Parts: sequence; structure tokens; C-alpha cells
Amino acid sequence: MIYITFKIPKLDYLWQYVHHWASIDPEFPFIKFKWKKYNAQQLADAIDHLAEVFLSLGVKKGDTIITIIPMIMEYPLIYLAANSIGAICVPMDVRFRSADFQRFIPHVDPKLVFLIGKARGYDIANLIKNLSSNFNPNIKYFMIGKDEFGTPFEELLEKDYGLSEELKKARSKLSPDDGALIIFTGGTTGVPKSALLTHKNIAHASFLEATYIHEKGVPLG
Repeated sequence: MIYITFKIPKLDYLWQYVHHWASIDPEFPFIKFKWKKYNAQQLADAIDHLAEVFLSLGVKKGDTIITIIPMIMEYPLIYLAANSIGAICVPMDVRFRSADFQRFIPHVDPKLVFLIGKARGYDIANLIKNLSSNFNPNIKYFMIGKDEFGTPFEELLEKDYGLSEELKKARSKLSPDDGALIIFTGGTTGVPKSALLTHKNIAHASFLEATYIHEKGVPLG
């Protein structure tokens, strides 16, 4: 069993918590999905690396990055790295219909789209490939896993970008009131609607949840 034994600070951004815990206990087993796992320092380094990837691709504060993937390891990496430079993450359900993607993708006007080939019986890569001619031609697509559509996600992680100073500058321009995440309603009473959450919304909610777990002595695993 793993318990929280340190005092939990109240930070402005979710990605700051990863770096905070990495400075206290770098070897702490932070996140695990199937055979993939990161300790606190590895996760902090991965977030910084991917944030530099985004900067190299021209992502700026306020730009949107779409994910069309299930809840796998790559999602928190993309989300935290995007947020750490002021980009807004927009997760889309792998079960969305063609009409949903045609409505929502132009609506959020993404800089990048990360997707998976197939999930839950849905051929996502083929669907987005067929729809891509209807979207902004400047959108860059990245594939998690094997597929002929898009640039392999793994290729992004192989290069050293050397943008640490640019990363510091980007993070210095952030505000807790900036947008961090766009989510969509379930659409049970009509067309799904989008809602923008700020860094403050997400970080404070996470702080309250973690504080509750800490006070109740609930094990993390």
C-alpha cells in the first residue's frame, strides 16, 4: 500500500505538482498503465520533453491540442505538457460519430491532433483520415501506435530539442485563469456542448481531492 505522507501544497497548475513531488521523492511510483510506468522524476522529465516538442511544432499559449484516444498513458503526458506551455487540451470521445468530429474539430480549431488507430471497436484513424480534407489543412496529426495516417508519436520523443530556455519563458507567461481544458457534455438532451475549464478550476479541484485522500488516510495503490 502507498500512502501520502507529505504535506500537500496548493499550487496554481496541475503540472507543477509533478515537478514538486519529483523534487521531494524522485523515485516515487507516480503513474502506471499496464506495462508502462513512470516515477515522479521520469514523469517530470517526460512532460518537459513533450512540452519542448510542442514548442518546436509552433504551439503557443491559447492554441488547442485535440486527443482522440482512450485513457492510456499518453493522455496525461499530452495533457500536462500542453498545459505547461499554455495550450488547451481538448479530449474527444473515441465513440464520437462522424458528424460529431465534423462539428467539433473545426469549432476548436486545433494546432495538433493526437489519435489512436482503433479503440473499443471504432476505426478512429480511418475515420479522421477520411474527414481530414474538411478541416484546416495546417493541422498536424500524430498517431499513437501503428497506422499509415499521421506521424508516429514515438518519433517525437526520440529527438533532443534543446528548448529549455524557451520552455521557461512560455511557463512564465501563464496565468491560473487561462484556459486549460475543453470538455464536452454527454449530449443526452441534444448536441454535446463544450465547456472551458481554467488551470485554477482543475488545480484547486485536484488539491481538494488529494487533501481529502490525505486526511482520510486512503491508500493510493
